[in-house]
Amino acid sequence: VHAANGYLLQQFMATNSNLRTDAYGGSLENRARLTLEAVDAAIAEIGADRVGVRISPNFVAHGIADTEAEVMALYLAREFSRRQIAYLHIAEPDWAGG
Repeated sequence: VHAANGYLLQQFMATNSNLRTDAYGGSLENRARLTLEAVDAAIAEIGADRVGVRISPNFVAHGIADTEAEVMALYLAREFSRRQIAYLHIAEPDWAGG
């Protein structure tokens, strides 16, 4: 599940891009909800042992940043561990040479 690099799932998780006031915005848990729902759906289809997730908590582009990036990453890591997914890939922002 690609939840990194400024794509939709990361936009939902980031404090400055997710301005929603419904069940998918506001609190840390709400902002993580869509990503966890996507992971749960993948687990239901193919099993946790075949699901991996990529996040990039320190990625900033196109105005997408998160003032709670570390807290979100730790929260997600705990949730993914609880779900026993195959792996968690944490991408660093310097992969493009910057």
